[in-house]
Amino acid sequence: MPCGRGHQAQFVGHRRKAVYAVLSPVGVRRAYYHCAACQAGMIPKDRTLNIADTSLSPGVRRMIGRVGAKEPFDAGRRDLEALAGVVVTTKAVERWFLPRGTSSSVRQRASFVARCRMNLNHKLCLEPLHHGNCR
Repeated sequence: MPCGRGHQAQFVGHRRKAVYAVLSPVGVRRAYYHCAACQAGMIPKDRTLNIADTSLSPGVRRMIGRVGAKEPFDAGRRDLEALAGVVVTTKAVERWFLPRGTSSSVRQRASFVARCRMNLNHKLCLEPLHHGNCR
């Protein structure tokens, strides 16, 4: 398999990952490849499933984004558990909603909307930032 930098990565084995999905946690079996030239590993399925660098499914991330945008993070966490049975920490809600290093509330919300549009099929609109392009 091409590593993306002009080399060939070799199949090493399978790796399991626990992913928190909307209906229940699921285990995902993914092929792991390693490029000796780059000294880097890769798991293509993570990008395909949109779970690279996270254990939260796209659906759970959408839910976290919606509750994080409308209420305090801990209240949002409790609502996720009560309404959908999704159990995450308050910190998980905060980490997904707030990009690191931003200081302005407007920039935080704008960045969040941009991430949702880019990663989560353009289905979110936050009224304070509504600009007419939401679907």
